[in-house]
Amino acid sequence: MLRARFLFLTSLVLATMATAQNLVPNPSFEDTVDCETPTQCQLLKATHWRNPNTATPDVWDADLVRECGFPMDSTEIFGYQAPFHGSRCSGLYFWFGPGSSDTREYLMIQLTSSLTSGSAYRVGLNYSRRDDFKWATDHIGVWLGTDSVFENTPNWLSLTPQVRLYDPNSPYLSEADLWVELADTLFAQGGEHWMIIGNFDVADSVNGIQVIPVGWSYAYYYIDQVSLVHLGEVQALPEPLLQVQLIAGSLQIQLPFGFQAQEITVRDVSGRSVLTQPIRSASSPIQVDLEDLSAGIYVLTAVGGACGTSVRFVKEE
Repeated sequence: MLRARFLFLTSLVLATMATAQNLVPNPSFEDTVDCETPTQCQLLKATHWRNPNTATPDVWDADLVRECGFPMDSTEIFGYQAPFHGSRCSGLYFWFGPGSSDTREYLMIQLTSSLTSGSAYRVGLNYSRRDDFKWATDHIGVWLGTDSVFENTPNWLSLTPQVRLYDPNSPYLSEADLWVELADTLFAQGGEHWMIIGNFDVADSVNGIQVIPVGWSYAYYYIDQVSLVHLGEVQALPEPLLQVQLIAGSLQIQLPFGFQAQEITVRDVSGRSVLTQPIRSASSPIQVDLEDLSAGIYVLTAVGGACGTSVRFVKEE
């Protein structure tokens, strides 16, 4: 018998939508320096970008005249991917496969301004898997902090990312022919001024899959057009806006008066979207089937225009 327990009835409203100014400088790695200077870590040729450990993340360059990174030559049979924006993109190793070392590569950058406590931000990037590498992971982690980081090791950073970017249409980041945008919402603690992108899991805990039978035994991704955009202030309301109850194995959702929601999303505790349902009628209640969800803690969010409201619940088998 399906049961659901509701707790922490917290309602959040995105009060205003700010101008979509990207707080990530040089988001597509176009601005470069010291192209003629040899360096082991190509990422350092992209202005503003830094390396938080001793591994060697890459810059790939489709501009073969003013080449400032590894050449992205369209004549290559394997590994070629035209940048999503401009002439350059970055590339980094996320995982060396099951039973491998904990070596990781990361991208670090200082934001143009610190994040504000009580505000929501959209964190996004575009990825494409290098097609001659046979492993794929399930997410890309994003850590934000008040200061820069450097650990004198090529291994994984001892940090916990606040955001894990998943593809809602695929359990693994396996796309190698096209660029795919990944995005999620961050609620800032305040003062975050640095961003690090990569995989923060030790080798044995990485959720990965082999996607091609033959190839380099690693998970390697191209990254382009990184963004962090202020969405607006978040107000906590004294009363929950969503009225929910379990009836016959599904959630019955009563929307607040005057709130025109367009979509219902259910996320698990890691922030991964596990269920999305468009709202095609303004009438309430709205029914969401939970039969395919395993037991656990979830957050249900209703979004309409510039506003959203959420309720956290526990599903119990």
